[in-house]
Amino acid sequence: MQGEWIRRAQGAASAVFVHGILSSGETCWRNDNGTYWPDLLQNETELGSLGIYVFTYETGIFSGSYGLGDIVDALNVHLGLDGVLESKRLIFVCHSMGGIVVRRFIVEQAVGLIEAEKEIDLFLVASPSLGSSYADWLSRLVQLVGNVQADALRFVRSNEWLKDLDKDFMNLKERGKLKIKGRELVEDRFVEIKKIPLWMFWKRQVVEFSSAARYFGESFKVPISDHFSIAKPKDKTAIQHRLLCRFVSENVLSLEPATREPLPPPPDPDRPPIPADISRIIKYAPALLIGREDETRLLNDAWAKAKKSNVTKRPHVVTFVALGGEGKTSLVAKWAADLAYQNWPGCDAAFAWSFYSQGTREEVAASSDLFLKEALIFFGDPAMAGRAQGAFDKGQRLAHLVGEKRRFSSSMAWSRYNMRPIRRHPANSRTKASPRCSRGSPPTTKVFASSPPAIRSGTCGHTREVQSVRRSLSAFLTRQGWNYFVSSE
Repeated sequence: MQGEWIRRAQGAASAVFVHGILSSGETCWRNDNGTYWPDLLQNETELGSLGIYVFTYETGIFSGSYGLGDIVDALNVHLGLDGVLESKRLIFVCHSMGGIVVRRFIVEQAVGLIEAEKEIDLFLVASPSLGSSYADWLSRLVQLVGNVQADALRFVRSNEWLKDLDKDFMNLKERGKLKIKGRELVEDRFVEIKKIPLWMFWKRQVVEFSSAARYFGESFKVPISDHFSIAKPKDKTAIQHRLLCRFVSENVLSLEPATREPLPPPPDPDRPPIPADISRIIKYAPALLIGREDETRLLNDAWAKAKKSNVTKRPHVVTFVALGGEGKTSLVAKWAADLAYQNWPGCDAAFAWSFYSQGTREEVAASSDLFLKEALIFFGDPAMAGRAQGAFDKGQRLAHLVGEKRRFSSSMAWSRYNMRPIRRHPANSRTKASPRCSRGSPPTTKVFASSPPAIRSGTCGHTREVQSVRRSLSAFLTRQGWNYFVSSE
């Protein structure tokens, strides 16, 4: 049992890695290619002030009566002796049973943590918050070897200890006296051992979704991962590492403003301010955007080409394709915030809108009507905004108004391939929907998709959830003779 500093904290936050059962601080986080997750985090230069600490406890087939309570006591002692508790914010990266250990620690030490005004972040990696049904199957073996750790992982319906912990932690989190934030990663399939794909025979994950995604919103299933590989990213591009970096940056940099990215060039003092309203997306802009240099460069290049529209009249479409939660909105919002700081060079007006919704089609239609009203007012036709005309006429009027300017605006795209709205953020151009609108698309998007080429000019950037939409969009743009860039994550 030991705790090891990979790097001592230079700021207000420390990340603590806690492994799961039958593992260690070395084997849990190390990929077969030698990559070690704590080292990957250490190599992120933007997080240079973050302390990184790895805790290892006794666990094994024959660990006997050394139970969860003993591990929690050891964690508390080591964090105190090694100075980890001196950090204002504690970020626990927990795999499997490590999440249960840390939650028990937080519940037991809640009074002291509240008094010390600590802030807690939990990055739970395939952690069985409600236990695992496989532990139920192994209960007889557990009784033979006397392993009380594995016994504590039994599913909650037959595990009073875990049921009480779940209730205590949930109550503590909801009361709000101790600041607790979190993100949960879910494994994709059963394990693979020595290249034998056991997941072909056992379809159920070791830790099922209902148990791994218990406490925090926006849980994420890591594709092609099992219960062990999910904690062993192969390199810095692995999705679980990128999500961890974003989680750390979003929750830590508010404490350390000195570590934020340098500001973009200041605005031209001789240029008067332009009309702008990007309030609906600016809240998604992170203080620090990690691992998005190529995408940001692509957006900047497209913007620069759009400013030279007197040379080329054709639009430049930038589309980002990625799974939900990978940072498309954060990327565009951060880019827009930087342009806003520079007073939108080369732009006459700036207007942003998000149609993202999980609601019904009726709710989306209502949002579309509101968008038309606000956008018409912003672009100078309040009379049309107040009329009782249909969305088609209003959308056509807005398309012509916007086509008269260079601008940054935001609309939405619908696709027959997707069951929900697709966030869209066009840049320095017209408002325009995906050319492949479904029959159920709002009239607004159909107007923009069919608007004349004179209106469809400039640069368009948007984000999508579905790969098949990308192929349809690319084919359409090719037929139209448009220049476009596609970045697929």
